[in-house]
Amino acid sequence: MDENIGSDLQQEWLEIHDRHENVILRILEENRVLHDKVEQLESEKFTLQKAFSKLRQEVEDSESAKRDLQSKLASLTHREEEIVLTLLDGDGYIFDRTLLCKGESGGREAAQILTNGIMRYIAKQPDRPSQVVLWTMWFLSREKLEATLVRSGVCSQEQFRYFMKGFSSAHPLFSVVDVSDGKEAADAKIREHLRKFIKHRSFYRVILGVDHDNGYDVAISAEMTNGYANRMVLLRAHSNIARQIEALQLGSMSIDDLFLVDGLGPGPSSVVLPQRDPWSSFKTRAYASPVMEKRKSVYGSPPSPIDTLASWRRDKAPTRDPAPCHAFYLTKRCCDKDCPYGHDYELSEQELQKLTQWARAQPCSYATEGERCPRLDCIYGHKCSRGSDCPFRWNGTCKFTGPDSHD
Repeated sequence: MDENIGSDLQQEWLEIHDRHENVILRILEENRVLHDKVEQLESEKFTLQKAFSKLRQEVEDSESAKRDLQSKLASLTHREEEIVLTLLDGDGYIFDRTLLCKGESGGREAAQILTNGIMRYIAKQPDRPSQVVLWTMWFLSREKLEATLVRSGVCSQEQFRYFMKGFSSAHPLFSVVDVSDGKEAADAKIREHLRKFIKHRSFYRVILGVDHDNGYDVAISAEMTNGYANRMVLLRAHSNIARQIEALQLGSMSIDDLFLVDGLGPGPSSVVLPQRDPWSSFKTRAYASPVMEKRKSVYGSPPSPIDTLASWRRDKAPTRDPAPCHAFYLTKRCCDKDCPYGHDYELSEQELQKLTQWARAQPCSYATEGERCPRLDCIYGHKCSRGSDCPFRWNGTCKFTGPDSHD
């Protein structure tokens, strides 16, 4: 009996032990499963945190880009502090006699009149910037212009020098630039300044005081082709605008009472120039006279004589004595005051063709130096017409001596 009781107790204990063991195993299994889930969740949490961090950085970058765009848009809208550059050719833009005679105070007054005129023009523009910085450069050959003004009785040497001082000191960015005495020295400076600055976005406008000189048409036309036509403004100061400049149809402005419009008027001991185009008559003797030299020093290169053909002498003689000036007839201007050739003929089409052929037989100085000629209307030859077979090339007597003249 006792043995049966002990056996039952032992069996019951084993069953209880098994149940406990199963419970423990089940708990351990569930714990393992939960542990795996925790690890998975931790991994997902890390991935989500990384994605969130990346997303937050992208949002911050987007906000930064948005702020930059807003800033740029605001700057484009308000156009704060942009530059208006004015380039004046002193060979043709002569300040008014009243201003010149006032000396230093006249220079300051001229600067103020110029400033007021430019600001009035800018105020009318729909895309005007909120702030404008004026920068003005007046290019001139001081000695030549000074001598011309004194000889013509416009002002004294002292008045002109003080005028320049007053003009340049009236504004920190107003300058008088004394160029060399060479031909078209001011032209070269102005063309280069235009080329350098027109492309920069900080320059709102470039105002050009060059309406008297056809020599600027190529440089201006090139920048118009480059897409900068709306940035250039012609400052009109003469009643007769150079034909090729006027043909460009640039936007323009004018300022009253600032420049002499039709030459040097009457004054004490002055030479009175006629109130018309000073280059409308080209008699040979007058062309080399002191009066004509004065006109050239003030007006620069003469405009096209096409409009003045009616005033030329008709000469049907088969020979010309002196010979026609090729520079005058083919380029519409001649800058040599002592030119010995004729300027008052009306040449036939055949004579003009012969003159053109003769000019083409003369080497261009740029080609001779191995440089590219900058003039689209150059009348001289850039290569020898005989090419590589030129017999004069080998004995050194060919006029075309440039490195590529016989290619």
